[in-house]
Amino acid sequence: MIFPQIYQINEQRYSTFSFRHEREFPYTPYYTAVTIIHMRILILLLTILFLGLLAWDVYPGLRGGGGWQWAYELPTTWDGVWILAVLLAMYIVSIGIFRRVKAGAISTLIWTIIITTILGVAVVGVRGDAGFLLFTRTVSPVQTGASTIAVDFMARAGSPYILQHWTTVMREALPANIIHFTTSPPGQALIHLAVADITQSFTDLSMLLRPYQCSNHTIMRYTAGEINAVGIIGMLMPLWMAFGAIPFFGVANMLLNDRKIALRLLQWYPLIPTMLLFLPTWNSLYPPLCLLAFWGLFHAVKADGWRLALWGIFAGLVMSFTTFLNFAVLPIILFFGCFTLGYAVIIQHQFWRAVTLGGWFALGLSVIWVIFWRVSGLTPLDIFAVTLDAHKDLVQRDYLQWLILHPYDTFIFIGLPIIGLFFWAIWHMLVKNRSGWTIHHVLITSLFITVMMVNLSGIVQGENARILSFYAPFVLLAGGVMHIDQKRTWDLPLIGAQSLSVLIMASVLSVVPLDLNPQPTAPRTDFYSMTDLNWSPINAQFSSMQYRGNFTLVGHRFIPDPSQNNITIEFQWRGGDQIERPYQFEITAYAENDVDGRIISEPFRWYAQFEQYLPTCWKNGETVLDIQVIPLPQVNDRVVWRLELRAIDERTGDVMRVTHADGTMSDSVVLAPVPYP
Repeated sequence: MIFPQIYQINEQRYSTFSFRHEREFPYTPYYTAVTIIHMRILILLLTILFLGLLAWDVYPGLRGGGGWQWAYELPTTWDGVWILAVLLAMYIVSIGIFRRVKAGAISTLIWTIIITTILGVAVVGVRGDAGFLLFTRTVSPVQTGASTIAVDFMARAGSPYILQHWTTVMREALPANIIHFTTSPPGQALIHLAVADITQSFTDLSMLLRPYQCSNHTIMRYTAGEINAVGIIGMLMPLWMAFGAIPFFGVANMLLNDRKIALRLLQWYPLIPTMLLFLPTWNSLYPPLCLLAFWGLFHAVKADGWRLALWGIFAGLVMSFTTFLNFAVLPIILFFGCFTLGYAVIIQHQFWRAVTLGGWFALGLSVIWVIFWRVSGLTPLDIFAVTLDAHKDLVQRDYLQWLILHPYDTFIFIGLPIIGLFFWAIWHMLVKNRSGWTIHHVLITSLFITVMMVNLSGIVQGENARILSFYAPFVLLAGGVMHIDQKRTWDLPLIGAQSLSVLIMASVLSVVPLDLNPQPTAPRTDFYSMTDLNWSPINAQFSSMQYRGNFTLVGHRFIPDPSQNNITIEFQWRGGDQIERPYQFEITAYAENDVDGRIISEPFRWYAQFEQYLPTCWKNGETVLDIQVIPLPQVNDRVVWRLELRAIDERTGDVMRVTHADGTMSDSVVLAPVPYP
């Protein structure tokens, strides 16, 4: 009787599981369902274990090694972390709602774009004021450098001249600490220049952005258009990245041939750490551009005749633009080639289709580079040669060590749940496939070959997660085949783990260092003041006929020092309307005596408050004290100095007009006479 009892118990367990299996996996064989459950649990456990160790920095090696390691840094305040956590939780709830009501493609796409943008800003906001960080990271010569090249090189010398000498600019970029342009074509800087020209008249927008770096005279020298370019390109980078949801859905829909599953896969798109954490660097834009090119290529491999040519040229043209931004995306062309060849040979059994399509793609790829060659006389090979030289000097690390660190660094920033699905798809293809090759297998194999070839080449040894961010959506697409035939809630635990990855990594990893200081919120008061002297009233208002803003010189006081041939002057300013330009103050001293004759000093210029609180920071009604030691010529007899004060913008040459207390106007204000000695 024992064996029948055991049989009855096992039969009951089997029946209970079979019922649950049929309910959750209606089209999946029993043993496959068991594997699905176990694999999902394994992915969840590994993700939680990794994130726990990372969150408490139990083993620093999880953040990298071999000469490159991401900084472990907790936020100064936790408000941003809580905001991000709430947004992620709300997004997971919205996924359940969208799936339950069977929302259509348009509404899901719109929501995906919106939430991707919001999450991008929120991830940046974990480290502080999101607006300040988006602006500052974009304008930084170290973190991006494109605006620096556009302003300091192209705007000054002219873009044609700079393009003709681009290889020289690349070589000069390293000592100038514009490190990312030691290996980059000029595309990013040209976009900054173009946006600046288009938006030059949008002064209101630039005035909203200037307070983010109001006391950095280098940044404040930017024109209205140059400031606007930083805002439109960099501060809106979360939005530009979010638009990648459109080609992602297009590719997923064509790949899976199931709109419902494609929409489910689309809902993972806002949760890719590598695309969120490195905002607003240009690396966040490369995945959408590569997706757009692949969408065109996908259309091309399925088309015939002129449509094949048109889509092939389109895909190549997108990659022409993308490579003109940065050579880092070149590995994706290997992936495109493997996919095209595999699809043509294995699926269509037409090798020459791959050759034909490759020709059309190459034609599109050459377009922007041919234009560049006509303008500059330089070829892509000229630039690539400098890139390789700079790369060789920048990266000299242990090859064998980076064979492991390269994929590790790339994969953890994609997210372990996505990586788990990717390798699960590879295992499923190798072990469970019995029906021959499909387009999914071609995609997975092409991507795996690309990752391995780039890894073996040893060309990326540091910041792999940022540099190779364009892998991320394709890894997600490759693993998406595992969603087929699963119920709508099957991947929600994995999406939860992916969301947790975003939250933990954003909270503990500082991946975009801050190299430009936060701006002061009030004038300095920690310097010597002539409190024992009375103010000489002036009440002269400074304003410009070309640029916005005004301020008033309320008064001044001074102490002459003939023994040192100088005079120390303290000024009392009052802020008015917001100032557009970073004006310097200039004093010229005039005197005359019988011994020396007419004496004129060299004009002496300075920035207010020791360059730490420029007029571009001054607020309406705010009192700003400034003290400066003015050098004077040596004299051999008694004189009375006449001091003329002007406000001048160094870049534009604009001299502010002065409205005196009596209503008269001039280009300068005459200070109180200074008997000397």
